[in-house]
Amino acid sequence: MDRIDKIIAWENGELSDEDTIKFFQEMIDDGSVWGLQGMYGRTAMSLINDGWCRHAKVAHKDYYGNPLPMSA
Repeated sequence: MDRIDKIIAWENGELSDEDTIKFFQEMIDDGSVWGLQGMYGRTAMSLINDGWCRHAKVAHKDYYGNPLPMSA
């Protein structure tokens, strides 16, 4: 399943919780989540804050160019 298919599946509520966490972690790791519409970034931050995902190991910037935290 490619990225677009995963986005559509997530928006339609078709991803399991485990697949959603994996999907968001992939987007956090490559930084793509921060360039999508706001609900993606908010969901990613909620997953990070709740301990389901972690910050990326490389530096990324948000949509506005602000640096985001990295994991240790």
